[in-house]
This record gives sequence, C-alpha cells and structure tokens, in this order.
Amino acid sequence: VSVLFTIPQDNLPAVLARLQTGERIPVDVFDREQKVRLDRGRLLEVEGDARAALGDYDRALELDPTVASVWASRGAWRALLGDAGGAVSDLGRALELEPGNTMTLAYRAAARKQAGDLEGAERDFAAALAAAPAGPEGDAVRDFVARRRAVRTAR
Repeated sequence: VSVLFTIPQDNLPAVLARLQTGERIPVDVFDREQKVRLDRGRLLEVEGDARAALGDYDRALELDPTVASVWASRGAWRALLGDAGGAVSDLGRALELEPGNTMTLAYRAAARKQAGDLEGAERDFAAALAAAPAGPEGDAVRDFVARRRAVRTAR
C-alpha cells in the first residue's frame, strides 16, 4: 500500500538527508483525529517536485474547494517556492474552513513573516501558541513556532 502525505517544510531537509544515507525511516499512519494508529511502515522516498504538487493541489481544489487540508498543503508548498503572498492567502482560506487548526495558524504566521508582515506574523504566532493543545500535537506547534520565530527576515 502506498500512502501520500505532506512533510512540514522545516523538516524536509533533515528527512532528505536521512534518506540519502540509506536510512529506513519508520512511519506510523493515524486516523484523522490522530488517535488510532492504522498502520506502520517506512518512508521510501520524498518527492520534491513542488510545481507538480501545486498542480495536484489546484486540481484537488477544482474538485472540492471545501477541504481545509488541501488549502493548507498548497499554502505550505507556495511558501516553499517563495510565493509568500499566495501562501498567506491559501493558509487563510484553510483557517476559514478549519479555524481551530493551530499548525495551519503557525504556518500562516511563518508565511506572513516571509512576506514581511512582521506584526501579522507575531499575532498569528501568539494565537497559535495560545491555542496549542497539550501533548505531542501542541509540542509540534510550539517547536515550529520557536524555530520560525528565530529565522531572520531579509530587509
């Protein structure tokens, strides 16, 4: 069985480096609520064709523009490609559809920072931290925010 999933852009360089050494990276697949483990496996490859990924997300949104995770994923890819304005827009739409997603809020904060909207970025970072739940999901948000806040912006 093949499974396609996204990797946060901040984690991608480390994952690629591990794969290039031949490491077999274990992967656990959970249900949408992240409560029930559905399967175990290993990461075989990371496909880095961002432009093709954007095309796939465009097609998915043509079929159903109400899926927040598709908007969020397309926004993350846009940020990776340097389209911070497009990323902020897509991530904003994802938050309209799923307002409680703290990781999407943290991603929008990073995209706003990338776009030069430092005040908007800080508002989103603070809101993401305030809403982050206890446990591993919240830890991921807190770690992401700490790393993205530390990134210097070009002036």
